Amino acid sequence: MLKLNNLKLRNKLFASYLILCVLPTIVVSLFIYNFSNNNIEKTSYEFMELYTDQMAQDVNGDLTLINNLSKTIFYNAELFEYLQHSGRYETFDKINFKLEIDKMLYSFVVQTPSIFGITIVTNHKDIHAIGYAQEAIIPELLYQQTWYKDILNSNGEMIITTAHDLPYVDINEHITTITIGRLLITPDGKVGGVLLFDIKPDNLVHSRFKTDFIYAYDAQAVIKNPKGYLYNSDATPDKVPSKDLSNYIFIKKYLDIFDIEVSTYISKDTLYKENKRMLAITLSIVLVSVFLITFLSFYWSGHLSKPIISLTNVMNRIDSGSYESIEDDGRRDEIGILTNAYNKMVLRIKTLIEDVYVARLNKKEAELAALQTQINPHMLYNTLESIRMKAAINHDKEVANMIKILGKMFRLSLNRTQNINYIFDEINYIDTYIDLQNIRYENRFSLVLDVPDEVMNAQIISLVFQPIIENSINHGFKDKKENCIISIQGRIAHNIITIKIHDNGSGMCQEKLDALNKHLHDDQVLAKGSIGIKNVTSRLRLHYGTNFDIYYESKPLQGTTVTLMIPHI
Repeated sequence: MLKLNNLKLRNKLFASYLILCVLPTIVVSLFIYNFSNNNIEKTSYEFMELYTDQMAQDVNGDLTLINNLSKTIFYNAELFEYLQHSGRYETFDKINFKLEIDKMLYSFVVQTPSIFGITIVTNHKDIHAIGYAQEAIIPELLYQQTWYKDILNSNGEMIITTAHDLPYVDINEHITTITIGRLLITPDGKVGGVLLFDIKPDNLVHSRFKTDFIYAYDAQAVIKNPKGYLYNSDATPDKVPSKDLSNYIFIKKYLDIFDIEVSTYISKDTLYKENKRMLAITLSIVLVSVFLITFLSFYWSGHLSKPIISLTNVMNRIDSGSYESIEDDGRRDEIGILTNAYNKMVLRIKTLIEDVYVARLNKKEAELAALQTQINPHMLYNTLESIRMKAAINHDKEVANMIKILGKMFRLSLNRTQNINYIFDEINYIDTYIDLQNIRYENRFSLVLDVPDEVMNAQIISLVFQPIIENSINHGFKDKKENCIISIQGRIAHNIITIKIHDNGSGMCQEKLDALNKHLHDDQVLAKGSIGIKNVTSRLRLHYGTNFDIYYESKPLQGTTVTLMIPHI
């Protein structure tokens, strides 16, 4: 409910029209589409089951007839005797038996039109064939076929091969056949030869199934046994949907006696093609309706909400400091009341800005100027003290060099403009300051910089780094006589400048660290006369408000790191 209340008035009106007008149309269309799909799928399944069952019966009938025909040879004892011992017969007898065999094979073809060719190989390797020239068969290649060897080892069982080519037949066309073969062997072990029936795969499925079912419904029929495919209406076994069948309606029938599976498939995409076309038309009408409703709803919602939107836009500009009054158009309804109340509020805000905000801003600027002047006497005192101590101890010319460096520091300080100061100004000032301290402490300190140019050229208020470095020298390196390293790292990310000033001094305990960070984040403005890090924090707060952060990190004997984060201006 809260998110609904946050919607604009125009969006609420539009959503109402959309829900009331478009949603019922879409729901009804989808319901009709799904209902129609379910009916089509149910009807198609029943239709497929009839065709698949009839196809399986036809295949079973053809194979049963071929099986029975192959056994009739055993009933002709004289012919079987010839097949066993054809090598012993004279030429004249062979011619007579050849005529008898051709007559028998022709009768087989007449009884089973699906047969493409029949071949008999006698026990003595004599070949009799019908369907293609006997001379076209190449015996050596025939005997090399794996399925032929399977037939020889079948002990008289009928063997059905998968679809294969005819490399052992010397013909000029490419033919694919299924071979149904049987070893002609009697129960007492007498072998008469091998009988082979060749059937083209397309002849397994009657033409009426192809016309009325496969072609008409873009269906796919598959006949296979455990060894592979006998028939595939797509002529490509890889196209058989064997894994994901969720998008298909399919029926499978099993011929157990021949170990054959007859399957039919219809893609749901094909079945639902017309329904999808109607759904597309319906959705097009819905889209046009949505467009018209959107236009009308935006027109009327705009007419009703335009005054409210104008008032909202003007009020939103208050955040950017624009206090504009709205012209009174004479309305006396709720919109007119809101307009008058807004104009009074703007007038009141302007008064507060002039009377309160400007005065407080001037006060802060004065405090900032006063705080910036406090740092110079403090640093001058420390510098002069260093010169005095060095002169008293050494009585040498190094005092002149220290005074020269001091003059450079004063010059860098005086050359800064009143309002603009860059990080590279702070780095130059620190570099000079450390040179001065190295004279006093015999080159004890090293400065390491990791500050890219984009950080160097960023603006910052003056005299921020020096008090931090001075604290490192006076406190962090108090008990360290050599290898005193101060490193400064600068980065810019997400429009925030991050400066890390690290020393490898003695560090501090957790209690002292917590107290120092708490003292730095005290929001009270520093009293006049205060100096050091607190002075820096107060000036940063006065200049950046709450858009900055400064904090210490330290561990005993591991040094101290000061992290400063300011906006990139």
